[in-house]
Amino acid sequence: MINTVNIKQQQLKYGYFKTGSGPEHVFIMGSCRVVNYVNYFAAMPQYTVYSIDPFNWNWDKEDNRVNYEDALKAMESHHGLLEMFKTATIFIHEYYENAGMFNISRIYDFGLKSSIDICIPNFNDLFMLFKDIITFDSEMRKLAAQDFNVLGKLSEQTEMEIITVRNKNIIKFMHVCSLSNLPEMAQYFTDNFTKERLFWSYNHVTKAFTLAVFDLINSKFFNNQLTVDINHEDIFANNYTFLTEYDSAFKWPEEIKKLSL
Repeated sequence: MINTVNIKQQQLKYGYFKTGSGPEHVFIMGSCRVVNYVNYFAAMPQYTVYSIDPFNWNWDKEDNRVNYEDALKAMESHHGLLEMFKTATIFIHEYYENAGMFNISRIYDFGLKSSIDICIPNFNDLFMLFKDIITFDSEMRKLAAQDFNVLGKLSEQTEMEIITVRNKNIIKFMHVCSLSNLPEMAQYFTDNFTKERLFWSYNHVTKAFTLAVFDLINSKFFNNQLTVDINHEDIFANNYTFLTEYDSAFKWPEEIKKLSL
């Protein structure tokens, strides 16, 4: 199974990751969250699949940190990358606006000629579980610490404050979906995220999420002609944010752990 390490190693050595030899060329660009889509298309023999994670340009092929802006600028004249752009007829991507030539507003200026362009919803920094919220929201963490110091638990007022933060992040993701080519994902998410785990943490999604996105891509752009093995590994399942006693809105069939600071 292709993973983030495979993609990073090839990308830093050759300018992009490549797998397969099919006549149809698909270019998939995004963070670690797009790895499942790379695997889905790589499993179909009609595709040659390319992938890039722009964040990987923070390193060189020996894994040394480098200047990100300089690395992005250098890729503008990378012959292999520019030639790959010319062959990709399908472009599936997260939205970028701070990644140099890979910004969605610029990438077509470098020879990309895709006839199918699919912007997928980006699940990034979306804090919905209590543990994530009190870990990364400094104001909520302060309130939680005050409560634990006095009460040994969260107060009802702090619970409501954290739920408000969660609801704002849900609305934020709905907006992200509306800006993508798959706005239907907003309805799928709201209908299912409390019943089935669709995200492992605030920026890692589950295979249930990526399969839902793939199904939308398949129905909207490929007339349901694509097939994929749903029994693949869930690559982020070993590093997840657990449910606590305060996450009562979520009905996932898994262990509840006591919240601690």
